[in-house]
Amino acid sequence: LMLAGGSDVMTPRSAAVRVVRATPGAELTVVPRATHYMAIEFPALVCARVDRFLDERAVLAPRGTST
Repeated sequence: LMLAGGSDVMTPRSAAVRVVRATPGAELTVVPRATHYMAIEFPALVCARVDRFLDERAVLAPRGTST
């Protein structure tokens, strides 16, 4: 999963696109108003997107269960 900020001047969207194209199974999510500090600016959105990505791949045990 690659999260990119649409307003990130430190890591341009084009760099994120190159990484995703070179990584099998990768997905790109661009947050239009986010900068390089997306996790601080939009923590709920970042957590929700990571959770969804992991849930779709059954990487973690289902919520409410223990391993």
